[in-house]
Amino acid sequence: MSSNLGGNGMSARPSSTRRLATGAPPPRPGSRANIRVPDRPVTQQGLTGVKTAAKGLGPERSVQDRTYYLGLLRGKIQELGLEKAKITRELDVYEEDNANYILYEQRAQQLATEISGLRGDMNDYNLLMERVGTGSGIEDVVQECEAIRMENKREAMIVEQVFSERQKKEEEVQLAEQQMLEERQQTERVVGQLEEVEQDKYRDIRREIEVMQQNIDQQEEQLLKARRLAQMYEEEILNSEVKTEAVRLMTQLQELERKRSELQREADERSNLTPEQEREKLLQQVKQDNQEITLLQDRLSQTQEQVQSLQADITQVDRDMEEANSEKHQKYQEMKKKEGDMKVFMEGFEEAWSTETERRSNIEQTIVDQLQDISRVLSSSKQLPSLQEYEQLQADLKHKKFEKDKSEATAQTLELDNVRLQSDLTKVSQLEDKLKTELEELNGKVNTLVSEIKLYSDFNALEQSETEKRFRLGEEKENLTLQREHFKNLVTRTTQTYESAKQLLNDNETYVQLCNLERKWQHHQQSNFAMEEFISNKTKETDYQPIARNVCLQLRRYNSMLIKNIPGVGK
Repeated sequence: MSSNLGGNGMSARPSSTRRLATGAPPPRPGSRANIRVPDRPVTQQGLTGVKTAAKGLGPERSVQDRTYYLGLLRGKIQELGLEKAKITRELDVYEEDNANYILYEQRAQQLATEISGLRGDMNDYNLLMERVGTGSGIEDVVQECEAIRMENKREAMIVEQVFSERQKKEEEVQLAEQQMLEERQQTERVVGQLEEVEQDKYRDIRREIEVMQQNIDQQEEQLLKARRLAQMYEEEILNSEVKTEAVRLMTQLQELERKRSELQREADERSNLTPEQEREKLLQQVKQDNQEITLLQDRLSQTQEQVQSLQADITQVDRDMEEANSEKHQKYQEMKKKEGDMKVFMEGFEEAWSTETERRSNIEQTIVDQLQDISRVLSSSKQLPSLQEYEQLQADLKHKKFEKDKSEATAQTLELDNVRLQSDLTKVSQLEDKLKTELEELNGKVNTLVSEIKLYSDFNALEQSETEKRFRLGEEKENLTLQREHFKNLVTRTTQTYESAKQLLNDNETYVQLCNLERKWQHHQQSNFAMEEFISNKTKETDYQPIARNVCLQLRRYNSMLIKNIPGVGK
């Protein structure tokens, strides 16, 4: 029996008629037993055999045959089924929670929309109550609502117009994109029909165009920065008189140096020329000068025509100014006349006021004297006046009262005239200031036109400034051309360096491994973040401390209530 087990190893299956030995272990083979290595099971653990459960936990099964492994497999399958069922239940719960969350979210959005509408209605009602509280009528509110409704209609029409314009623009853009796509496809078809050499040339040209476009963009950006910097420097120079004077002197020095270099160059050329060459050069110079004189004469005639046109414009402006001045002169004379009347009135106002005041005081004193006389007569005679005397006194009193009212009305009229004339004087002063301002503006325009005429009439100065500007722009063009070539070479070298460095990095195994490790690290970071979020959510779900505190609090309250309700204990 031992030899049979040793010969077949663990792969032999016992017959079904034999009872499996489940008690004492079978005798182990000795060192001289015939063991064949190919009969040993080779598993993922190697030749050491399958490591099952830990030893020392009791008697193990001595025969680990196919039935044993089928039992283990069934157990694992059952565990997998249980785990699958658990995961399925969790997935169902998660899907149910997700569906409930979506429903709750939709409900929350609906409630938020309803709340927004109700809030708007509440604002309208509050505004209506405020208007009613301030005394505004229903008609005013209705009119305001109608005005707002009309304004909303206009805004809606404007929005519709803008929307229609936007749709038109989008359609135009789509049409343009479609045309561009068709042109691109047509170009690709044409390129596809070319030979491989021509296609390679086309691709090279496209790459060169893209590189040149990038270089142009960079140079334009640098040029824009340089212009901004130059503008800033110019502003600083304009704000400083010392810097302005220095710039002027530097410009003058550069111009003188340029002229000196030209004269030196001409002298060197003349010293190296023979008499015949010098004569030919002088003839060419004379021809060139004659051509320049012809051009200058043409430009002079054009300039004279422009001067005549400007003089005609100035004459028309002077005529318009004379017409405007004639109308304004009449208004000015009228205002001066009113001003003279007001001055006369103001000069005589004090005297008239004092005269009228003295006259009124005299009348009042006369009335007082007459009343005193009447009192004296009455006291002396101790008799009432007769009817005729009383009527006479009444007539005198009415007359004097009428005179007093007349003097008071005259004084009020004089005061009103004073206020009116003061207002007219203020208006006249304002009009005079306005006329002075307009006259100064017209004089400024005339001075500007005269200065422009002088400027354009000085043909030599214009020619010199134009020559200087052309020379300056030529130098700037040369400098920019040199800078463009320099930057182009620099970009080419930088691109080559970048491509070579990129190729070296791509060929470097360490760099490739670092890239792979970086991607793995990012993946692990994402996994860690998701796991931390999952752990935090589960921790929040399983946090029983608030519920425990609430339960303890309720329990203490309930115990205190029970103690109070027990007779004899609460007391």
